[in-house]
Amino acid sequence: MKISALFGTILSRKSSSRWSHLKIAVLCLLAMFASISLSGGILFPNPLLTPDSTGILSTYGKVDITNPFFQKLGTNGRTCNTCHIPSSGWTITPEDVQAKFYATNGTEPIFRTNDGSNCPSADVSTPRARRNAYSQLLNKALLRISIATPMNAEFQIIAIQDPYNCPETTTANPAFYRRPLPSTNVNFLSAVMWDGRETVFGAIPGKSLNLQQSLANQAQDATTGHAQGPVPTPEQLAKITEFETGISTAQAFDLRAGSLTTEGATGGAINLSQQDTYIGINDALGGDPTGAAFNPNAFTPYESWKDSFSTYRQSVARGESSSITFPFPSRMLAASTMHSSNPSSWAHAPRVTTRRMPAITLFRCRSPLVRRHILCNPHSTSTGCPSTRCCASPPVRPCM
Repeated sequence: MKISALFGTILSRKSSSRWSHLKIAVLCLLAMFASISLSGGILFPNPLLTPDSTGILSTYGKVDITNPFFQKLGTNGRTCNTCHIPSSGWTITPEDVQAKFYATNGTEPIFRTNDGSNCPSADVSTPRARRNAYSQLLNKALLRISIATPMNAEFQIIAIQDPYNCPETTTANPAFYRRPLPSTNVNFLSAVMWDGRETVFGAIPGKSLNLQQSLANQAQDATTGHAQGPVPTPEQLAKITEFETGISTAQAFDLRAGSLTTEGATGGAINLSQQDTYIGINDALGGDPTGAAFNPNAFTPYESWKDSFSTYRQSVARGESSSITFPFPSRMLAASTMHSSNPSSWAHAPRVTTRRMPAITLFRCRSPLVRRHILCNPHSTSTGCPSTRCCASPPVRPCM
């Protein structure tokens, strides 16, 4: 595999005033030489360093380009790496897509009409036509996914307004546009895919996750759908999930603050890979399966920087502190029991920016006499829940 295939377009991106500074150029070159030199043509250095707009991004874990993640398992030239680029946090950005388009006149494997164009039947015969056909992908890095409305859906689509006049977009098969999710830091997930459709729960439904099977489901559907290929073998799926669960990605170096592991700071991908996690950890609604109480001080990696000699590091420490102490107005807490003085921590596990429980459910009362939202956790049996019916399983919409 060519190095450019793995790293996408980090050398092709348009220059800006920020990138024109000598300091940035030197840092980028250092990161490139440290990370792109191959070891035996198979393994990349660990951690893998890639430059980004604010410094250097680090991926810790085994990046083996013989893994099926980097191989063409389908028929249209795509790999998982086509839309999951390390220099963009293992997802893809409009800047990445645009650089691919400029380099190939829109013929790179990401530009395929099965999901890359606004409409599967769009005209892609010329560069100008391809620019129009792939506008959502080019401008927002969004892929088109068509999923039939479930038979048991609690809604109906009675009409559509499609700006692309796509004959394949119908009320029965609407089009959804989504950016590929990062394929790193997956051990912190409580669901797989934007809508959770690939999720397989563990022994305790809703409170545990069979991550390997969920990721295998996603890899299989991505291969047969996005890559238009046959069903991967169990061995291929196992290797893909092993790769995804084995890497952690985080910023390693900031152009202003410097190394994110100096002066006692515990940022970076290596520290992130060692972070304990499980569904319900530090749950604000009392859902921690260990029984541990909620700790609002969820972010502490840069606490030691509050007395740093660097004003930039001091700023980071202040921002970290604000993220866990800034209070929400009480009107945002209607009908909830979470009247903490630092509720910004609700949605975060310790040192991580994801709440490790299935999403909080937001119900709207049907009664015309009550015009407020009720915030509740349908997986909790706490007596402090705003409605016993809300906390029932399955949850129902309470009307008061």
